[in-house]
Amino acid sequence: MSVDEWKLHDQFDLEGLWWLPQESDRRIRGKLKFDRSQPITLRLEGELGRPDLRGDVRPFTPRVILGETTEGKAVTLVDAWEYQRADTISAGISTFLGETVYLGAHFDSLTNIRFRRLYIECTELHGWLGVNVPLNYDDAPGNKAFHIRFSDLGLKETFVCQVHVPRIRVAFVNKTAFSQASPWICHMATDPCISITPQEPKGLEWYLRVSSRISQLLTHLLWKPVSLVRVWGRLPLSAEEKGTGLQTDPVFIYFRHSYVGKESNVPEHVFRFPQVRPIFEKLLNGWLSNAEMLGIAYDLCAHSFYEEDAVLEVNFLLVCHALESLHRMIKRGKYVHSSEYEEIKRVMTDAIPSGTIDPLRQKLSAVLRWANEYSFRRRIDALIKMVDPECYELIVVDGDRFRDQITDTRNRLTHNDPSFSGRYLEREDLLRLYVRARAMLVLLLLKEAGLPLQLAAEAIKNTWHLKGQLQNARLHA
Repeated sequence: MSVDEWKLHDQFDLEGLWWLPQESDRRIRGKLKFDRSQPITLRLEGELGRPDLRGDVRPFTPRVILGETTEGKAVTLVDAWEYQRADTISAGISTFLGETVYLGAHFDSLTNIRFRRLYIECTELHGWLGVNVPLNYDDAPGNKAFHIRFSDLGLKETFVCQVHVPRIRVAFVNKTAFSQASPWICHMATDPCISITPQEPKGLEWYLRVSSRISQLLTHLLWKPVSLVRVWGRLPLSAEEKGTGLQTDPVFIYFRHSYVGKESNVPEHVFRFPQVRPIFEKLLNGWLSNAEMLGIAYDLCAHSFYEEDAVLEVNFLLVCHALESLHRMIKRGKYVHSSEYEEIKRVMTDAIPSGTIDPLRQKLSAVLRWANEYSFRRRIDALIKMVDPECYELIVVDGDRFRDQITDTRNRLTHNDPSFSGRYLEREDLLRLYVRARAMLVLLLLKEAGLPLQLAAEAIKNTWHLKGQLQNARLHA
C-alpha cells in the first residue's frame, strides 16, 4: 500500500532521518509509528537537540520535529514531547510522542501550518451519494460548489463546500483475451470525498471543527455513524503560482481520532444525497449556522450513533439531555416574563427562615434561580407538538402517553428514587422508547436546519430497517 492510500484507521511505520527545524544539519535515524488508538510514537537512535537547547529538568517539548523517509517523503510531527531520553537504561534510544503527522510537507512552526483547501473522506459516502457502481459519470451526483456560512464556538466564516464523486475510467479490453468478459471495464479512479475551501487559508483545528459538524449532519441524514477515514490538504499557492492553474502536492494528515473507520451493519441510508440534493445547500447552511446554538444537541445525538453498543440507559439519557437542550435553545420556555419572576423570586428568597444553614440556603437559592424555566415534561410536550402530522403517526401516535413515558423513565434513571410513582420503562420497552425518542430528536434537528418533515416521512416509509424499528416500537408502546 502506498502512502497515498493510508487511512486514519491504518497502522504504518515511517523510517528515515529526523531533526529539529533549527538544527537541520544534525539528523538522527529513527522510526515513526502511527496507530490511531495510541499516541504517535517516534523512536530515535540517539538524542535530539543540543543539551543547552534541551535543559536538564523540564520535559523537552520541541513541538515540531521534521523528518524525511527513506523514500524521500517529507514528514512533520507536531505537538511532540519527549517521553524517554537516550541513556544507558534506554540503550541509547530516545522516544517522542506526538499528536499529528503531516506527510508531504515540512512546517518549521505551528503558525505556518495553513491550508487553502482540505479534503475529507468519510465512511458511508459511497452509499450516501448513490455511486457504488455508477455507469455514467455525467449522471452521478455531486461536483457542485455549495456556499456555506459557518458559526460555531465564536467562529464565523464563509466557505465553499464541494461533494466530489468518483471519476470513472473506461478501458477497452481485447475480446480475444477475455472472451467471456464485457469489452468495457469501469473502475473508480478516486474515492468520493468532500472538500472545504475557506476564503483565507486556515489551520487544521478550524478544518476539523467544520469537518466534525459536516460528518454529524451526514450521521443524522443516514441514521448511522459517519466518521473520517482520510484527510488531506492543499497548501496556499505562492504569488507566482496563483492564476497559473498549478496544484500543490497533497499533504496527508494523520491524527488520533476516536471515531474512525467504523462501518454500520445497517444496509440502508435514510436520506441519500439524490433525495436532498435540491435543498442540500440550504440544509448544510442551516446545520452549520445553527451549530453555535445547537452544538450540544448535535454532539449528544451523534454520540448515541457512534456508541450504539453502549449501555441503553446511558444512550437514552443522552437523547433526553439533547431534547431538553434543543428546546431550551429554540424556544427558551418560561412560565412568566423574567421581569415578573424577579419579584416572585425576591419574595420567596426573603421567606427562607433566617436560621437556615448555608448549604441549604444556597440550594434553595439555586432552585429558585431556575424555577421559572419550563419543566422537562413541559419541554417534551412542546417538542412533540412540533412534529409534523406526516411524522407524528410514524413516531408519536399518542402524544400524552409518549411524553409521560419519556419523562417518567428519565426521572427514574436520573434520581433513582425507589418511591418514584411514575410509569418508567425497562429492557425491551426502554429500547423501543429510545428508538422513538431518538427518531423525534433527529427529525427535529434536521427540521431546524431546513429539512421538510414531509420529505422525512416519505424517506422513513421507504427505509425498510428504520420503518420496521418504528413500527415495532409503536405496536408495543
